[in-house]
This record gives sequence, C-alpha cells and structure tokens, in this order.
Amino acid sequence: QMHEFEVLSLTDGLICRADGRDALLSHMLHIMKIVLAGAVMDEDLLGVCAVSRASIREGAALQCAEVWCTLQDGEMSIHTTQGSTDTVFLDSQTRC
Repeated sequence: QMHEFEVLSLTDGLICRADGRDALLSHMLHIMKIVLAGAVMDEDLLGVCAVSRASIREGAALQCAEVWCTLQDGEMSIHTTQGSTDTVFLDSQTRC
C-alpha cells in the first residue's frame, strides 16, 4: 500500500510517497525538524497531523513574531524562532 503526504507553500507543493508508513513518517519527521525552530525531539512530533507557519502579535507594542505551529489531537504547539514551545489545549471553548 502506498502512503503519502503533501507539503504546501504559498507558491509550491510537494508530494512525498513511500511504500511503508514508517518510511513516510521518517521523511515527514525530517522535514518537520528542518522547518521547526530550535531542537525538536521525535517525541514532540508524535501525533502531529499539520504544521503551519504563522505570525503572532505579542508585547505591549504588538510586535509581530514568526512562529511555527503544530496541530495534534486536542492541542496546538507554538514553536518560536528562539526555540521555546508553548502548548494550547483545544476544546469546544477554545477561542483563537
């Protein structure tokens, strides 16, 4: 059985295919480690189903900061370019 995932950017797309699920996950983990800021451990990426680049406003002056977000079952992790990670637990009451 063929397994695949798709990487999309604003200007391009990439489809990665592998014969086995484990090989495909290995490719996906490698790509995610490259795009996520800081040292990301394999355990941090277990169950990740989506990754997105985003900008957030922070501080009194509402400065924009670039971050990477990972989406997992019931939570979103925000990875800053300084290497820190914050986790937001998602439920029906979560407002973004």
